[in-house]
Amino acid sequence: TTILLILFLLKRKFLNVNNKSLAFMHPNCSAQGGGEKVLWAMIKAIINDKKIKKDKSIERIVIYVRSDEEKSKQQIIESTKKCFGLSIDQNNSHIQLELIKINLCKYADPHKWRFLTIIMEAICSNLATIEAIFRFSPEIYIDSTGYGYALCIPKILSLGQTKTFAYVHYPIMQRDMIKAIKNESYNNKSFISNNEV
Repeated sequence: TTILLILFLLKRKFLNVNNKSLAFMHPNCSAQGGGEKVLWAMIKAIINDKKIKKDKSIERIVIYVRSDEEKSKQQIIESTKKCFGLSIDQNNSHIQLELIKINLCKYADPHKWRFLTIIMEAICSNLATIEAIFRFSPEIYIDSTGYGYALCIPKILSLGQTKTFAYVHYPIMQRDMIKAIKNESYNNKSFISNNEV
């Protein structure tokens, strides 16, 4: 009950769920890979959806990005059109598109960790999600980058008001990654990769 009370007080003080908003956790939205193509195709579909246009059920789309992202929103939209042929036309839409930089996303990068890589990546993805929700708490949260362990965080911090969904292109933990640890082909020390646990 103490934890619920603390969450309730934190929510009342800091977290107001932004109605008619949708947020994507996709720190590398400018990377131009397969996951980014899916992300931008989803955003285009939402912006062009006739029902959403009519009832204005979504008025704001947020993408949580890495704090070291150098491209502007306009540069990312232009490179998305050039790379994928997806034109995101905000001029003919009531939906506002915004990038919110998250400082802790850089720590969820597997290249940051030489020790317990997958575990540290999972822990840091949780921390990055907490930061994201405190910066902007959406009505709908979509993990489109593979922070699967963090999917419950928006729901918990909003006390159930935020709906959560996931499209996971590359999950943090997969069987082939665990096999790579055993073969020492991933960035872990030998006493970790040789451990049977």
